[in-house]
Amino acid sequence: MRKSSRILHRIATAIIVLLTIATSLSAQNPWKLYEFNGTESFRYAIKHATSDGVKEGQFSMAMTSNGTQSSATVEAALGDASCQSTMPMSSPQVLPQQMMMQCMMIAPVAMAMFTPTWAMFMGQNWEIGSKMSMGQGTDRFSFEVTSECSHAGVNGVLAQITAGDVRMESCVAVDVALPLAVKYADLGRGEEIEMRLTAYTP
Repeated sequence: MRKSSRILHRIATAIIVLLTIATSLSAQNPWKLYEFNGTESFRYAIKHATSDGVKEGQFSMAMTSNGTQSSATVEAALGDASCQSTMPMSSPQVLPQQMMMQCMMIAPVAMAMFTPTWAMFMGQNWEIGSKMSMGQGTDRFSFEVTSECSHAGVNGVLAQITAGDVRMESCVAVDVALPLAVKYADLGRGEEIEMRLTAYTP
């Protein structure tokens, strides 16, 4: 998965620069990506498919706050493996590494949920019909907001992303800190990850 990760990092850096200077994309209703208020809880159904087979399970993350420090309690079950961990919410950038250090089985889940690709759309409008593309060959990147979507009673919009052999789509509600659904497919590796929100408390 390292090759796909390097591609996404390069693309993210380039697009962040472009979006920073593109005044035509100035936000009126930006996605509050990873802006947790410290009280949310999320539950997802997950599926991880590889050449070895398909594993299904659940992933949940509940936030708590004592006024000065927020914590995240993560519970996950995938196939016949499970884990639970509570960790300080020092920053959204550190959280995926904390989760994977304490619960290695959810590494694919953390990668899909916290991929740096999503950071390039922070502060930008998500409107149906919006699209962009750049690059060439295996480094070509395209992004399009295609339709409305809804999960766990929360309405959002669906974005589709292509970057080389990687295909991603995510259902996003601009006032929810995590995606409502994520589908990540690496065609070169024959790997696919799906996450779908089944319960949410603001």
